[in-house]
Amino acid sequence: MPGRRRDYWRADPARRRWSADQIVVAGTLLYAGILAGLAAARSLGAAGLLLTGAGVAGMANMSSLNIASQSVLPDWVRGRGLALVQLTFTLALAAGAAVWGTLASRAGIAATFASAGACLAATTLLALRYPLPIADTADLATASQSEPFVPVTLLPDDGPVQLATRYQVPEESLAEFLGAAAELGRMRRREGALHWGLYSDLADPGSLSEVFIAPSWAEHLRTTDRRTRADAAILDHLLALHRGRDKPQLTPGLGHDFSRHRHHRERSQDPHIEV
Repeated sequence: MPGRRRDYWRADPARRRWSADQIVVAGTLLYAGILAGLAAARSLGAAGLLLTGAGVAGMANMSSLNIASQSVLPDWVRGRGLALVQLTFTLALAAGAAVWGTLASRAGIAATFASAGACLAATTLLALRYPLPIADTADLATASQSEPFVPVTLLPDDGPVQLATRYQVPEESLAEFLGAAAELGRMRRREGALHWGLYSDLADPGSLSEVFIAPSWAEHLRTTDRRTRADAAILDHLLALHRGRDKPQLTPGLGHDFSRHRHHRERSQDPHIEV
């Protein structure tokens, strides 16, 4: 389904000419210009024409953003992800209506339209930091391989679990490795890691350890089963830069619940309680 959606998106005539970012930026600037035009409109006919253009721009933006959202969400989380997207849009509309309505009652409708247009135009700068073309290239098919880990005996509910992987990277590949590791950190957090970090051995800068914490052993195994090919490619990139004698493996460590141990010790020291 993700591939079909992307193919359908590319089949659109406008989509073949312009990228998703270009469509959204153009639609946003058009909408901003229309808001500024409404501030200066003096006739109902002119306002009607401007609002027609605003409707076209708004539909182009909404459809592009919705398709981009569907294209970057794996099958197992797509429903929840789209629900969050719709919730965000709905809350933003409600909050925006309250803010701009309050401003209009105090500064006037014309000044509010002009201010809204300026703020909307400024949001196009977000395209530089958060581009949408990833929706065209994300491979969301489930990966067939899983990460190797040191064999352990853990129950599904055991946790939190700390997992560590040591890489040996030559000096000439360190910059490339760190760039790939940044993507890995985003992937781990996206999969639900409670903490993620990359650490260098002070005695050997080429020895780097990735450490992250999963809520439970079952949760970690669940994320590996759901991993997409795009995420697997990040792991393959790091593995290709490794020059150690053995292949990197995840080493699990089980977190201790000291409050439970303390409670058990207090009970065992009470002469009136049998443990």
